[in-house]
Amino acid sequence: MNMGYSLENYRVIKLIDSRFILFIFSFFFCCPPAISAKSDLLDVARLWRDINYGHPNLAEDRRIWDVSLIDAIPKIAAADNLTSLESGIRSLMKPLSDPGVRVGSDLPDESDLVQRREKFKLIEWINPTTALINLHIGHPLSESEFEEALLNLRKSNNLIVDIRPSSYNEFSVDNLLIKLIEDLISKEIDIPAEQYRFSSGERPMVDNVQSGLYGGAITLDTRRIFPSAFARKKNVVFIVNDVGIIPKALIAMQKRGKAVVIAEFDKNFPRADPVATSYIGPVRVEYSSGRLVDREGVISFKPDIILKKNRDAGKSSVSVKIALRYFGKIPSPYKSRGGQLFPIGTERSKYLAAPYPSIEIRQLAAIKLWADIDQYSPTRESLGISWDEALIQCLNEMEMVNSELDYGIALQKMTAKIGDSHVRVWSKALNKYWGQGDLGVQLRFIENSAIVTGLDNASSEEKSLFQIGDEILEVNGIKVESQLKRILPLVSGSTNERRIFDALGKMLKGSVNDNLKITIKRGVEKRQIDLSRREVKDTSNSVKSSPSTVRFLSETVAYVDLAKLEKRDVDSMFSNIEKSDGVIFDLRGYPLGTAWEIAPRLNVRDTYGGPNILQNFITAYSGVEKLKIGYTQSIKRTDKSIYQGKVVVLIDEGTISQAEQSALMFEAANPVTFVGSRSAGTNGDIRHIVLPGSVTVSFSGFEVRHADGRQLQRVGVQPSIIIKPTINGIRSGRDEVLEGGVRFLQTRQ
Repeated sequence: MNMGYSLENYRVIKLIDSRFILFIFSFFFCCPPAISAKSDLLDVARLWRDINYGHPNLAEDRRIWDVSLIDAIPKIAAADNLTSLESGIRSLMKPLSDPGVRVGSDLPDESDLVQRREKFKLIEWINPTTALINLHIGHPLSESEFEEALLNLRKSNNLIVDIRPSSYNEFSVDNLLIKLIEDLISKEIDIPAEQYRFSSGERPMVDNVQSGLYGGAITLDTRRIFPSAFARKKNVVFIVNDVGIIPKALIAMQKRGKAVVIAEFDKNFPRADPVATSYIGPVRVEYSSGRLVDREGVISFKPDIILKKNRDAGKSSVSVKIALRYFGKIPSPYKSRGGQLFPIGTERSKYLAAPYPSIEIRQLAAIKLWADIDQYSPTRESLGISWDEALIQCLNEMEMVNSELDYGIALQKMTAKIGDSHVRVWSKALNKYWGQGDLGVQLRFIENSAIVTGLDNASSEEKSLFQIGDEILEVNGIKVESQLKRILPLVSGSTNERRIFDALGKMLKGSVNDNLKITIKRGVEKRQIDLSRREVKDTSNSVKSSPSTVRFLSETVAYVDLAKLEKRDVDSMFSNIEKSDGVIFDLRGYPLGTAWEIAPRLNVRDTYGGPNILQNFITAYSGVEKLKIGYTQSIKRTDKSIYQGKVVVLIDEGTISQAEQSALMFEAANPVTFVGSRSAGTNGDIRHIVLPGSVTVSFSGFEVRHADGRQLQRVGVQPSIIIKPTINGIRSGRDEVLEGGVRFLQTRQ
């Protein structure tokens, strides 16, 4: 990281910049540059994302940034030349009220560098007690040259320090300036610290939920300058301009009333805060990525004297002559302009209520969704460029939708690309589209067929019409294959098996009391079933039923249904099974939070660490890239007996979220054997984002890994012994996965 007064990262687009070369080539040799609306909007989305999550001026309210994008999108999309594109970008950046913003032609170029009319001299004596030191940025100095200059300057009483850049190379004078200041102060001064926003995810929608880290501010450590043995009070004037970044040590001197600062500029105010850079098409955009703070609050740089920019340097230059007038006129130390950075989470705005927003607000919704997933989703890295492509496709669709439902469907199609089975999308129109009515029938995709596997929540009428093992052929005259083709593009799945599982859960849904005509196959016979949908409790994670919570399958093999076992019954469960040779924990349903009590009782490894929980750490600080923060889920110690038998865990695509967390905790504590098929690959605390039109999207907020670091999400827990149900097995009432677990415990095969 180079936050010093180096111009390499802050100058105008160079001719070596490939994007600029392409622009010049197309302009002079082909045709005027074609501004690609869609590719530029992708660049706009990236800029909007980076500023939304990092800009200090958005710490308290990001809504103005949403509105700014809404207003700027038509201007940027309609831009047909570089001038109109820059104008659209400036309108986007204006609400930030950021003096650090530079857009395209605003950036400095060679004409902004100081020019010398005579041979360069590091020190020029104006009179016997007054010296000018030319610490022009970009003019390399050796350490010996500078040390010799310091010795000469110690006899001066008045000092002018000109740090206006003379070149765009990477030479920084920050450390040299600090050495110089050590000779100019009578007691120590602190250099301002850099402060940045950070975020790690959206807040949960329920206020009393405390899970993970959401956002805040980080303040970097800074440096204290101590007086040298030769330090004595002098009259000091600094000369700066709007090229580059004002050194923090200079600001410390000025703020303590130790120096006067003369600033030359025309339209661009000199910058002191850290700066970040982005591109929209060929246009370079710079803006503040953080702010400067000290013990008193936020520092806003204010020059003491403002001059029109000129390029002359040396003791005969206008700026130096003016500087001579201000010796002995040190201004009163100025105060910081406000308190420390204090981020406030708020995302509500009036536009959220409109069920069918305007095209610009619909595009904002797509960009907000893209940005949130891009920053926070644990699956983002595995999506690659396809997530950018998903945004482009959604922006295209937003131009064509003509109803509230079409708008919701376009967003749901985009979320299907996330690859996360925690993703759900709600809106008034979507809720009506999918309907609240259903049947109490559980379906699974077995041997490429939709098979009835459970009737736990079926009504008496449904139980009289369906049998376990029935194959669903058609729903309302539409074949199952066609139903899945309609639904699957709207379903996000961590694995293909879980995606189909969730799609089957939507296949029978619709409005309450609407009639359903279902064609089934029972044996060789086809039947049509006519009945009405009703309100049914969600059973999407219930794929099997068992007669009791804890039971013995043989004299030596115990079975525990973790979808039924409650926390208060964990100790009694272990008392019941303690003499068994082996136990089968069934995780093919959703557990009741018992893993934290069970894992310590299985901990024959005597380990403290379970699964690894990670979050993305998003900040504008350029020294941090792709940082994750996290912790290891601990397995607490227990003074109760540790189960000594063999442990088998049953899993399949119904094993999701907390069920997978349980599996990871069990395997960390015990050499368990997983039997069945791979789990859903979906875990991590659920986060929500509310989009315009009151569309709510949920997704996984944490990355969860095995205790040994292996990936879980989009991979799933892998079975040691693969066993999948068969249609014949289902129809004959067998639980083939459970049978496989028993067989392993009895034969170790």
